[in-house]
Amino acid sequence: MVDSARYTDAAWLDVEKKRIFMRSWVPAAGAWKLKKPGDYVVFEELDQSILLVHGPHGVKAFRNHCRHRGSVLLTGSGHVNGIRCPYHGWSYDLDGTLRSIPLPDGVQTDATGLIEVPTSRWAGLHWVNLGSDLTLEDSLGSALHSELLPYQYEDMVPVEERVWELPVNWKAFLENVTDFYHVPFVHEKSIGGMVSEPPDLHSYGDHTRQRLDVASYGWRGKLDAHCSRGGPYSDKQLAALHKYIVFPTVCLNVLPYHFTIMATFPVAPNKTRLWYAFCRRRGGSPIERARAVATWAASRAILYEDVVMLTRYQEGLMRGPRHDQPLHELENATAHLQDAVTRWCSSS
Repeated sequence: MVDSARYTDAAWLDVEKKRIFMRSWVPAAGAWKLKKPGDYVVFEELDQSILLVHGPHGVKAFRNHCRHRGSVLLTGSGHVNGIRCPYHGWSYDLDGTLRSIPLPDGVQTDATGLIEVPTSRWAGLHWVNLGSDLTLEDSLGSALHSELLPYQYEDMVPVEERVWELPVNWKAFLENVTDFYHVPFVHEKSIGGMVSEPPDLHSYGDHTRQRLDVASYGWRGKLDAHCSRGGPYSDKQLAALHKYIVFPTVCLNVLPYHFTIMATFPVAPNKTRLWYAFCRRRGGSPIERARAVATWAASRAILYEDVVMLTRYQEGLMRGPRHDQPLHELENATAHLQDAVTRWCSSS
């Protein structure tokens, strides 16, 4: 059972933000945006503003606020040679060191540079930690980390990268991507006819992997082999779609020739920002590139079907009577996510 208030109550969302998101590693940017010194991206979610910048010794993350009066330093993404506050002109090097203060004799300060935020790179993404002593490696666990290594995400580049604001709860979206119970109904005319067997589910602590055989036609093996650079892969990794939920907020859909990132960031109980990036491997044969683009088109169509139904689901919760929602055994990934939410929100 799941209490409907978890999808509609503002006070519950405040608890989730404080006890889950403010103690977690979350993805902040794709590695493809921070390729050379001077490249920067500003991560603005969860009421935070974090500046990621490629400096002389790699990528670092900082609170995106001047040490003088707290003004926001940079917005969006781009390339800079240094960081200069637009308010009073305090400037910083790319490694966050305070470079200069206009009229320095007129101000007393112990500030030595920007406030650093822990950051780490994994699965072709830069992650930030908003308030925990746990390393990203410890958060992931060795089994999850090693299982994803063959896909060599560093070779991936986006076919499409977008941010949408959706009228749904952040958990509802993540639960839906691993909910097999809805597939024959919501996706009856798309992927529903291509999947005959329910997926298996494997847990890595708070994280999960769901493995799903999609379109297992007879000649697929030859196509998989042709499109599967990287590796070495297991037979299942070659042929099956693997969906990883990296708690609390990320779904990674992976095949050897493509990689989809879907990260949800709560705005309100019934509003979520979704960071979506569909990536393919650099280079490759025309067949491999065409297959990745065709998979992207199918992915977008399926995503549209999901969002239409999730919007109806959320509207029903907001307007209807509150009740405990029973879960089907094919919603076992939802139950796992809700158990993790309960544990995190119950601990201080």
